Amino acid sequence: HVFSCSWCVYTSTCVDTVSSSCANGDTKADTIEMCPFLSNTSTPNLVHSQVPTDIMLTGRFLPQPRDSRERYVCVANGESFEGTYVNDTNIICSNVTFQDPPGVAIEFVWNVEVSWNNYRMNLLESIEG
Repeated sequence: HVFSCSWCVYTSTCVDTVSSSCANGDTKADTIEMCPFLSNTSTPNLVHSQVPTDIMLTGRFLPQPRDSRERYVCVANGESFEGTYVNDTNIICSNVTFQDPPGVAIEFVWNVEVSWNNYRMNLLESIEG
């Protein structure tokens, strides 16, 4: 797939594909296949309710933060948790705590949203707890 513009990964902006480049050495993705992407895991993680858990999410072309302002944030159960860059295919959502909703006795599927520099990434990762 080719975009009508190129995506600047660190600034989350579009620039003209042919004549423009991204500012400050930003990574330019000319196709959707080159964009940062989180993928669903084939086996959901099982987590206990009310127990802080680190959750490894996988993807590709995940940008490495260049300074303390660039960061990953994971949101689960309406709360924000720190997201830690491991490498270009993994991020860890640290100390994620799920609360069982009332009336759910056995399992419940949770969604974890991940944002990069306040830009929501294109996945809701299912976590089973």
